[in-house]
Amino acid sequence: MLVKMTSLSLLHPYGILNHIVKVRLPELAAKSDAVRDMYQPILDGPESAIEFCQSHVAAWVIELFEAGKLYDHDSLSSESVHENDLPRTPGVYVIVHQLPERTLRYYSGQAVDVHHRFTKNHCDNGYRSNNPSLNYWFWDASENRFFLVPVLEKNLTIPLMNLLEQWMAVVFRGLQPKELEMNLPAGAYEMLSEEERETGAGLTEPLKQGISFSNWWAF
Repeated sequence: MLVKMTSLSLLHPYGILNHIVKVRLPELAAKSDAVRDMYQPILDGPESAIEFCQSHVAAWVIELFEAGKLYDHDSLSSESVHENDLPRTPGVYVIVHQLPERTLRYYSGQAVDVHHRFTKNHCDNGYRSNNPSLNYWFWDASENRFFLVPVLEKNLTIPLMNLLEQWMAVVFRGLQPKELEMNLPAGAYEMLSEEERETGAGLTEPLKQGISFSNWWAF
């Protein structure tokens, strides 16, 4: 069900989704034909895309946000999935790194087989060593970590999967400050503390995936 945005906080997941679909994505499409062509169905039907995403995110994401507990370690960890129990289906996942003094860092990703992505890539020391990234830097620096799977869906197009991942990356503040600010409704970034702006373990916007390097300038 589509929700009226006027009654929602600027930082509510639905408010963020509305901004990404109706503001951020059109901004990128205006700069690049490749972006416009890839996301044309979403650009042509923004309300349908918003409704689709709302219906495919796990209920606990919205429930925890509205209860003021989405960024609480204990509340989040209660929704975590052990690596051995991760589903062998496509989905969007979030890695929560716990640094000293319970400081959290978030990384959002997607996979056609979530279980394989973790067991054969993320959790493999050799893979991490051969594929250095900010996410893996936090992985090695963290005292503990747990995994969330806010989206599971077998039949998703690449543009919709990218959109869902982008949404979760912004909701969990898993991007760098500049990218986070561009993906939040006007005035929302200013509502965050400096600490809340610095929780991202991801370096690029997921909407970039599938776009050739020569067209990355749009981002």
